[in-house]
Amino acid sequence: MNRRRFHPNHRRTKPILPINDTENPVSISQEIFDECEKLKQKILSLTNGKSDIWIYRQELLDQYEQLILFDLDYAIEKKIEHDLWTIVFKNEISYKQEQLKENNQHQVKRAEIQTSLQNFYEYARGYYMKLLQNVVHSYNFENSICKLTFSLSQKRNQHSNHNRSCKEASMLYFIQHILVHVGDLNRYSNQIDLAKTFYQYAIQTIPCLGQPYNQIAILHEMKNPLSLLTPGQNQLITTYYYIRSIAIKVTFPLAISNLEKLFIRLKDIPITRYEQQPQNDFLTLFLQIIAMINLETNLNDIHIFINLFRMIIIKNFNQVNFIQMITIIMFTLHRTLDLLPRSSSSKKPELQYDIILDLFIIIIEQCLEAIQVPLSMMIIDEQHILPILYLSFAYLSNIQKHKNDLFEHNVFKQKQIMWNSLAKLLRSFGVYASNLNITKGILVTNL
Repeated sequence: MNRRRFHPNHRRTKPILPINDTENPVSISQEIFDECEKLKQKILSLTNGKSDIWIYRQELLDQYEQLILFDLDYAIEKKIEHDLWTIVFKNEISYKQEQLKENNQHQVKRAEIQTSLQNFYEYARGYYMKLLQNVVHSYNFENSICKLTFSLSQKRNQHSNHNRSCKEASMLYFIQHILVHVGDLNRYSNQIDLAKTFYQYAIQTIPCLGQPYNQIAILHEMKNPLSLLTPGQNQLITTYYYIRSIAIKVTFPLAISNLEKLFIRLKDIPITRYEQQPQNDFLTLFLQIIAMINLETNLNDIHIFINLFRMIIIKNFNQVNFIQMITIIMFTLHRTLDLLPRSSSSKKPELQYDIILDLFIIIIEQCLEAIQVPLSMMIIDEQHILPILYLSFAYLSNIQKHKNDLFEHNVFKQKQIMWNSLAKLLRSFGVYASNLNITKGILVTNL
C-alpha cells in the first residue's frame, strides 16, 4: 500500500475553520453530520481493496474529527466514535487480516501485506493519541489518565480557542473509547503488556463499563509465548475478566458469548487428564466444574470432579487465585438465582444452586483450615486469608436477602467442623482486641 495513504498531511478535506459566534451550533453539527453520512454510505458501497476507498476514508476521518472537536455531545449521541473506529480503521484491518490468512498468498506478497498492516496499526495508534490530545485540549478537560498518556502542560492547540464545553460523561466515555482501541491496536501488534496497560487505563476512566474487562480477558486467552503464567492461570484470569465484563453496571454483551465459548471448550475434558498430574491442572479442573454448572452439562456425574477437586485443593492455596475463584463462584451463584444475564434460561436452577453452593463451602472450609489459631488464640494469617473469608460471608449475607432459607440448606447443616472453625476464629478476634487494649493501656501508663 502506498505510504501516502497513511499520512494525514495528504487529505483532500479542508482544515477546520473557526465558527462564527452568530451561527447556530446545532445546525452546524447537523450539517457536518449529514456530510459524514454521505461519505459513510459512499464508503460502504465500495469494495475493500479499491484504490480510492482509503481517500474517502480519510475525508470521513476529517469530517468526524471536525464534528468531535466542535460538538462532542452531539457526536456521542450520533455514535460517531463507533463509526470512526469501524468504518475508517477496523474494516481496513479486518480486510488485511483476512488477506494474511489466505493460503495461496506468495511469501513476498504476504510480507508486503504484513508490513502494510503494521504501518497501518502505527498510523491508527498515532491518530487516536493525537485525537485524544486535541479533544482534551479543545474542551479544556483535565484527567489523571490523560496525564499518564501525554503531557497536558503542552501549549494548547488552535482548537482550544473555541472554548468548547461538553458533558463530563461524554468526555470520559470518549476518552475510554480511545484508550480501548489503542489497546486493541497494540494487541493486534502483539504488544501484549502495552495493550493491557491501555485497557487498565480505560477501566480507571470509567470502571462501570464492561468492554475493557472483556478486552483483558481476550488478551489472556491469546497464546503468549512470553507469558510466565500457567495455562490454568491464564484460563482463570480469562474467566474472571469475562465475568467482570458481565457482572457490571453496563454489561458488554459480547462477553456473555465469549464466556460461553470458553466454557464449551472446558466442559468435556476427561477426568483422566487430572488423574495424572492433578496439581498442575487444579485451576482447569475448577473451571471445568464451573463450565459444567453454567452449561448444565453432565450435572449428574459432576460429583466425581468435585470429589477430586476437594482432595487436591488443600495443596493449592494461593490468595489471588482464591479471590478470583470466589468471584467466579459468586457469579455462578448469582446466575442460578436469575440475578445476572445469560445466553439462555436455566433448565435445572435448583440443581445448579446445590452444586455451586457445595463448591463454595469447599473453598471456605479450606480457607478456615489454612488459618492457624493456636492455643494463645492470637490469629496467624500468613497467607492473608481473612479478606477472602470476609468477602465470602459478606456475599452470603447479601444473598440471604434473595434466598431467605440460604443457611437452612443441607450443605450448611452438614458442616459442623466448618462452623466450629469459624467460631474459633471469631473468638480469636475478641482475644486479639482485648490484648490490643491492654497493650494500649500499658503504653499510656508508661507515657
